[in-house]
Amino acid sequence: MSVIAAVASDDGIKVNMHFGWARELLIYKVEDDGSYELIDEREVPELREERKSEQAAQRNTEAENSETGNGEIRSGGVDGTKNGTEYTGGLVKDFLERSGAGCGNGHSCGENFKHVNIDELIDSFTDCQYILALKIGRMMERIFRTKGISCFSVDLTIDEALKSIATYEQRKNRQNSKIQE
Repeated sequence: MSVIAAVASDDGIKVNMHFGWARELLIYKVEDDGSYELIDEREVPELREERKSEQAAQRNTEAENSETGNGEIRSGGVDGTKNGTEYTGGLVKDFLERSGAGCGNGHSCGENFKHVNIDELIDSFTDCQYILALKIGRMMERIFRTKGISCFSVDLTIDEALKSIATYEQRKNRQNSKIQE
């Protein structure tokens, strides 16, 4: 049985992109025997609208600042809750603010998606069972997991990463066979 894996890479050789900065993901079909083939180069569709959304958000912030008169930026109803925040839909920006999420390295992972509806982003990859990136934030991992998509932060070549996925799938299938016996 084959699986589909999305890989964040800018050179087609290594898994070398943070998920939040990848403009496109390489989509591979991985077979149980370790063979794989590139089946798609999928642009993250929401990024095409990023610049428009960012400009609109900036206009909204400027309007809010002029309304309050004190330069305070309103959070748009974000409750500010940190760790343990549950994803309930909406914009990535709002979710990141509530959760304090990111890749954990002090980078602004997810910055490219800050004005994107998370459900729309994830729906772009519902045919995938795996997302492989150099880094992916813990909260994004949790969100993908709710949709049945496993995420792995790896520093490997694409070949090594996809063969590891095949090995993982083989092991999982053997365990499932033993349980069914």
